[in-house]
Amino acid sequence: MSTLETTISMMKQLPERDLLKVQAFVRLFFPETSNPFAPLTEEEIYSQLDISRKHADEGKLRDARQVSSNVRAKYGL
Repeated sequence: MSTLETTISMMKQLPERDLLKVQAFVRLFFPETSNPFAPLTEEEIYSQLDISRKHADEGKLRDARQVSSNVRAKYGL
């Protein structure tokens, strides 16, 4: 069993309160500023949706199956 598999196995057995403690500890190593997925404001969400709709209206679309296939191939999933 790999280190990752062992860690996951142990974490699956922890109660919720202990998982929250682990999460809080890990967050000490990753400050919020390093999060590449920072929350968006409502205005930013609507702006991105407007851009998405505009692209769809212009026919700038890709088939979701092809996108999924490309991601799997690129990242070995």
